[in-house]
Parts: sequence; structure tokens; C-alpha cells
Amino acid sequence: MNTDKKQVNILIVDDDEGIRQGFSQLFSRSGCKVTVAQNGFLGIQALQNADYDLIITDILMPGKDGLTMIKQIRMLDQEIKIIAVSGGGRTH
Repeated sequence: MNTDKKQVNILIVDDDEGIRQGFSQLFSRSGCKVTVAQNGFLGIQALQNADYDLIITDILMPGKDGLTMIKQIRMLDQEIKIIAVSGGGRTH
């Protein structure tokens, strides 16, 4: 068994606690290190404090939405992989 394998570090940003927990459990069981953030502001803060291999973000969140956060991430890191997800549309 190769013990030199790098652990994948994932940041999950979503305002829905159930989604954060679901993704976190899924990736943690796969051996990934997972950090969660409740909104785009906290997601950017987490990104400034650690290096991530992948960011999974909701698109529609109160405050700083996922698209705004992605634009900021790209200014910090052009190479990081990002998956944007959405559970539905706006309700207003």
C-alpha cells in the first residue's frame, strides 16, 4: 500500500446545512480532508487560510453568492478546480 499518497483537500461552501453535511460525509469517507463554510464570505476566508485541491460551492447563497465567490477565487488562484452546484432558483 502506498502511504505517500497526498490527501485531497476539499472546501465545501453552501448555505444549506444538509448539503454541507452530505458532501462532507461523502468525501470524508473517501479519505479526503474536508472543510465547510456556510457562505461565500467564509469560503473566501477559508481559502486564504489553507490550500485546497477542489472547491464545491452553491451558486445561490445569501450575502456573497457562488458566482461572486468564484470570481474572487479566480483572482487568487487560476488553477484550482471548482464545481458549482445549485438546488434551485430564486424564490422572489
